[in-house]
Amino acid sequence: ILAQKGISVSRTRDAVTFSGRLTPGDYTLRGDVSSQFVTGLLLALPLLPDSSTLRVLPPVESRPYIDITLDIMAAFGVRVEEREPNLLALGDGVTVTGLRPDSLQGDRVCRDMLHRLESPGAVLDISACPDLGPILFAAAARSCGGVFTGTHRLRIKESDRIAAMAQELSKFGAQIREEEDRVTVLHRPLHPPREVLDGHNDHRIVMALAVLCASLGGTIRGAEAVSKSWPDF
Repeated sequence: ILAQKGISVSRTRDAVTFSGRLTPGDYTLRGDVSSQFVTGLLLALPLLPDSSTLRVLPPVESRPYIDITLDIMAAFGVRVEEREPNLLALGDGVTVTGLRPDSLQGDRVCRDMLHRLESPGAVLDISACPDLGPILFAAAARSCGGVFTGTHRLRIKESDRIAAMAQELSKFGAQIREEEDRVTVLHRPLHPPREVLDGHNDHRIVMALAVLCASLGGTIRGAEAVSKSWPDF
């Protein structure tokens, strides 16, 4: 981050030498390593002569420590505005409006299922909402893993969605076990994909992969498949 701002850093066994000056501007860093990188910049940026924007890519580790830092800063008169909360299925601080709790759409259970995937040991029956399979597999891979039952219908959608997600998520380092009517997403550390992702000509696969790419990066071949249901996705 410092090098991107023209600050050089060199080190020997006994010393670290910095050359340059921190300047206001836009800063982007990963949130899944340590909250200390975030809090360090939060404390430094307000001391500069102009405003700055700090973008933290989800998921965010140790968010409570960031909140403690913001609270202390507010007590000393520093104003911080959180303008862009993370996306649904990616992280905390999300408000989604327009979801009807009395909807007849089976996918209305997405809010509850995503919440359950935030804790280890989640077992979800998706027989009544199989279209949620790809995004739930992606969310499970990004958090604590999960077990999904009632999955056999995913084999006969626009693609074999179980095989497709297993293939594409493996490019992020995820591991999926496939059974006849059951899918297990194991808890594994993820990394940016090392290969181009394939949308399998399936809008749901593309959307699920795009959510992961929003935080980890990646390129999806065949992303135009979203035109079936949501061209502007």
